[in-house]
Amino acid sequence: MPALLCVFVYFAIVRILISEFRAPQKENAQTMQSDVVPHIHIVGPIVAIALTGLFITAFFYFGYVVAAAVYTFLIAFFFTFEEKGHWKRSALLGLLIAGCATLFGWLFFVELFGLYLPVWES
Repeated sequence: MPALLCVFVYFAIVRILISEFRAPQKENAQTMQSDVVPHIHIVGPIVAIALTGLFITAFFYFGYVVAAAVYTFLIAFFFTFEEKGHWKRSALLGLLIAGCATLFGWLFFVELFGLYLPVWES
C-alpha cells in the first residue's frame, strides 16, 4: 500500500511539472514567487520529486520510521523555509510535522489496517 501511494504521488508530481512547463506565460498574472528560493515554480516540484525518490530508496534500506521522518522533515523544512525565510523556525516546524506525520502514518497503516511496514533492523 505505501509503495502504491508513492507511485501515485510520483505520477501526480510529474503531471503537475508537465502542466507547469506547458502552461502559457501570463504577463500580468500573479506567479508563485519566493524571496528565499529563486524560481520556486520549478525548484519546488523538482525538490519534491527528488525527496520522494529519496523516500522510496530510504524506505527500502532503512524502513518506514526513518524514511518517513526524514522525508516529511525535509519537505516541511523546505517549503516552510521558502515561505517564511527563517531556518530555525522552519527546522522546528519540520521536526514537529515529521514526528506527527510519522506517528500518524504508523498508526494509520499498522494499527488501523494491520499492514506491515518495515523498520530498520541491523
